[in-house]
Amino acid sequence: MNAADKKEFINDFCNAMRDAALSKADAMPDEWDGHELRLYLAEKFQFEVSTSMRDKRQQRAKNYTNAVITLNL
Repeated sequence: MNAADKKEFINDFCNAMRDAALSKADAMPDEWDGHELRLYLAEKFQFEVSTSMRDKRQQRAKNYTNAVITLNL
């Protein structure tokens, strides 16, 4: 994936996650503030990670961790 493809993917993915979360906002408890909302969003992102890498998890996760460390991302 080249840089333009990565930027498009990030934009599309974040927009889809934003839209999905916003569609549930009216059903969320009134007492939720930034703490609960951050947790909610983090769990939604984590779910996407776990389902997308289910079969490839170990090697790709190792490669990902290595890239984050070595490239200081």
